[in-house]
Amino acid sequence: MASLLQNTYNTRYLLSHDIPLIRSDVPMKMTEDEKQWLIHQNIYTIFDLRSEKECSMLPSAFEGDSRFMLYHTPITGANTIPSTPEEVSISYMSMVDSTMINIIYQICHASSGVFYFCSAGKDRTGVVSALLLLCLGISHQQIIEDYMKSKENLQLLLEDYARNSNVSIDVIMPREEYMECLLNSQKIKNIVNKFLK
Repeated sequence: MASLLQNTYNTRYLLSHDIPLIRSDVPMKMTEDEKQWLIHQNIYTIFDLRSEKECSMLPSAFEGDSRFMLYHTPITGANTIPSTPEEVSISYMSMVDSTMINIIYQICHASSGVFYFCSAGKDRTGVVSALLLLCLGISHQQIIEDYMKSKENLQLLLEDYARNSNVSIDVIMPREEYMECLLNSQKIKNIVNKFLK
């Protein structure tokens, strides 16, 4: 699956072109045509889900562009890589706190379409996407399918990263069971029920 942007790997609409939400890995470079395309799509609201350190080390292409409303909304405890596959789902669960709920609320109530991203667009962005889709009444199977598109988009990049680091490929590669565990947790069900009331 091709990325919507020239210089990213994992930029795509959230499930449907009818929904003005785009999820992505960090867009460090964007052409003026790409920015104009976002404006034409009425996408002005930008959420950078990365930590302050990540943002300063690799600024996004939206920094300093007054045409967009850029919000730095770091996900709690999410800039570390789990040690084992068993810890991946636990890390996803730990992201879901009051900060995450506030991000979901802000995206749902944004005055325009929304573009949101983290570093690779698979974990933090994946959890945000899952919660948004749950709030929209999308089935677990469709949410997992959306999540697994990141594997398709990032597989070669992640395999290369694993070869050149001490990180296990099983920890960084998206797996259906990681998302299933999150979606089936009572914590997530309770949060979504609050949004749907």
